[in-house]
Amino acid sequence: MCPEERSRLIEDEVFLLADSGELPEVAYHASLWQLCGEPDGPRLRLTEAELRLLQDAALRRCQRIILRDLTPAFRDRRIWRGLRRCICNWRRYLAFCHRIERPPNQLFQTQTAAALTAYLTQELAELRSGMRQCSSVSCTDEELLDFAQQLGGLLPEGWEELTEQAALAE
Repeated sequence: MCPEERSRLIEDEVFLLADSGELPEVAYHASLWQLCGEPDGPRLRLTEAELRLLQDAALRRCQRIILRDLTPAFRDRRIWRGLRRCICNWRRYLAFCHRIERPPNQLFQTQTAAALTAYLTQELAELRSGMRQCSSVSCTDEELLDFAQQLGGLLPEGWEELTEQAALAE
């Protein structure tokens, strides 16, 4: 196989991973199968650099999913999955990093902490002003505290109001 064709195959998989849906790690393994294991596929032996390109694409997709669910503008749209799912996806991201022996991106962790604080701050302000009738926070106090601690972020004063409302709504 010529280098250009090989490069195109890898680029195609990176492109597919960029919009791979809710489980980027599954899509990553599907890409590996397609490129390396599929009997009718190219049966490549990936270099470390090629493997890293695929991993980077899957990790970027994980990051986009997490930040999507910390974006207040998406709360009332179909693409939004909620804070509980965001926490689940954060755990999946960390587990994937561990499995591929890559450290979690510290800049992304900082961005996630800031996004969580901003989300909760806006949620509180909108509830208190009457712009929202009920909290969109879909997790327990313990889950939220644990998430914030993992991120190294701060919870805004009064955050407990958000999880209290969520508990009452259940």
